[in-house]
Amino acid sequence: MYKLKKISIGMVGILLIVVITIVGIFAFREWQKIETQHREELQIKYEQSNFALGMNAYNCYKDFSNVDVNDLIISLAAYKHFEKDVEISVEDVKEFLSSEYDKKGKPYVLNPPDNIAKYIDWYNFLGGHLLRGKYFIYLSRFQDDNKEKYSFESLYILYEKLLYELIEDFENCPDRKSYEIY
Repeated sequence: MYKLKKISIGMVGILLIVVITIVGIFAFREWQKIETQHREELQIKYEQSNFALGMNAYNCYKDFSNVDVNDLIISLAAYKHFEKDVEISVEDVKEFLSSEYDKKGKPYVLNPPDNIAKYIDWYNFLGGHLLRGKYFIYLSRFQDDNKEKYSFESLYILYEKLLYELIEDFENCPDRKSYEIY
């Protein structure tokens, strides 16, 4: 009887170890699945953010030094042209890209400032990248008609100050609509 009780306790112990191991394996697999989903979501957010902010679509954090500033200036100008009453600047983007993590240690890309988030959504999901292409054509036409002031250089290699001037002159041009034929 004593031997039977010992065997029963041993069997229960083994069964308990097996059950705990199985539950542990399932829990670990579920944790891995959640971690993989989180990592993939983060990579997608980085791709979207980087693409909209004038960089290649890297799937990881890149700081402002990777931004094609002229490309960003043109994109932000297109955003302001097509979406009235929006406020976003190159300095806002520079600040956003100044750190990978916020004060709580979370990736900044998951919780960007409102103006940055709206711009990224516009660029990636609301046709902004297509409108940006149109705007580039408008600016190029305007530049061609004013080559004595803006030269023949591509918009991508103009000095930033001159590019800002070109954009401002285009936006304030009395016959701006004539350049907006697509």
